[in-house]
Amino acid sequence: MIVDAHIHFDSIQHYERLKSDMDRSGVEQFCALVIERFDDSADGFKQAEAIWLKLREPSRAFVFGGLDYTGLFGDPLGEPDVPLVEQVQTLRAIGLDGLKMISGKPNVRQAVGCPLDDLAFEPMLRWLEETQFPVLWHVGDPPEFWDKDQGTHLGAREGLVVRRKRAAKAAN
Repeated sequence: MIVDAHIHFDSIQHYERLKSDMDRSGVEQFCALVIERFDDSADGFKQAEAIWLKLREPSRAFVFGGLDYTGLFGDPLGEPDVPLVEQVQTLRAIGLDGLKMISGKPNVRQAVGCPLDDLAFEPMLRWLEETQFPVLWHVGDPPEFWDKDQGTHLGAREGLVVRRKRAAKAAN
């Protein structure tokens, strides 16, 4: 059995092409991964499209949903508009198969403002562990991606800095 474990589905208009490509390649099942919403652009968050795909291909598609960080970006001490634990509970309740996180990548880490061990993640991580809901989490890129003096990666060139924004909030 061939399973494509990492695809992104960004448009319902691409469904027939995706299906044709999978059939031609002998792929019996696939996992569509939703990229988290980490900025004000609604164009990049394709949760609805992935849910549509899951409904269309229930025995063939696994879908890992993404988090919506609205409320965090642009506000160093902000809170998500919808609590993260509530978001993952909803993903599971509607029938998605797991969670995809990219908050370990420099550009997303900068936009969200939370390191991987931030208190903002604790209730969600506790729930994920208790329920064994699957997670695919990009937990870090090579050091050169983070250092503007040695990196060639866009994030490093733009000087994306690792800051601990919630430490001050937790101390108060």
